[in-house]
Amino acid sequence: MQYQKTLSFSPYISDDGFNAALAKVIEPTMRGQMTLDQCIKQLNQSINKLLQQGKQQAS
Repeated sequence: MQYQKTLSFSPYISDDGFNAALAKVIEPTMRGQMTLDQCIKQLNQSINKLLQQGKQQAS
């Protein structure tokens, strides 16, 4: 268990939001319908949008 580590995420995005954004791109990538670069770009855009929404709701 020495290598076990809990990852922390931003308080501005929920676990459900993150999981939904990941699920949206992971399956097409695994099926070869999207390149890894496209997957990362789209995931990054989705996460940034969710973070922006979360920050707006918090303020």
